[in-house]
Amino acid sequence: MHHRLIAIVVLAWLCGPAWGAETWMKVGAHQTMDANLLTPDGPGPYPGVLILKSSRGVNAADIAFAHALVQQGFACLIPHYLEAYSDTSGDRYTSFTKDADAIYADLISAAASLARTDAVRGNKVGAVGFSNGGFFVTWLAATHQVAAAVSYYAAITGAGTDHDLTRFKPLFSPSSVPLLLLVGTKDTYSRPTHRLVGMMREAGSPVRVRFFEDAHHEFDRPGLDDADRTAAAEAWTSTQRFLAYNLKGQ
Repeated sequence: MHHRLIAIVVLAWLCGPAWGAETWMKVGAHQTMDANLLTPDGPGPYPGVLILKSSRGVNAADIAFAHALVQQGFACLIPHYLEAYSDTSGDRYTSFTKDADAIYADLISAAASLARTDAVRGNKVGAVGFSNGGFFVTWLAATHQVAAAVSYYAAITGAGTDHDLTRFKPLFSPSSVPLLLLVGTKDTYSRPTHRLVGMMREAGSPVRVRFFEDAHHEFDRPGLDDADRTAAAEAWTSTQRFLAYNLKGQ
């Protein structure tokens, strides 16, 4: 695909017109965590998608991604889980260590809350995560807490706090749910992702992976190079197809 066309596709995803409804709700084990709920027009019900962002916290790109999924017929929930623990950016290591188990429990509860909404009731709930969120999405998939998951450039070593992936190794099994891993070859998480895929296949867990040549970490954010824009466009197509197949049966 021509690079200019790729840029247009990605720009349309990030800046295209939003439609549907957006509301706030409280989620988490104690129902104290803020979350954005975005739903398509119409009564539904629709498949649900939990969207977990990077260590930067919720930003415009995350909202735009959710709107793009809403246009594909998914109801999306974006829990502000890092903000709830004051674990954004500089303090992100604690989200992988001290706060990890509590965050994981909150995200299980958030997925259950999404499943109970009128927009989703009776349908499957999946998850998409970016970097820090990819770490937790991988955890949710391993333990069958969602129906399917997509992990963008997952920080699976916990930002260097778990180089041997000891948290994940005992969790994957044949009952783990389908997981799609998306990562650039110039991302430092590329090698750990290779190890994770091997670990999952040895455990009999369903996994698909795409390594994007010369793409960097956060390849889907604006302002990067041609390889990143190409990766962003291809990852978005893979994400749509994966979620449609696993959550809609299409």
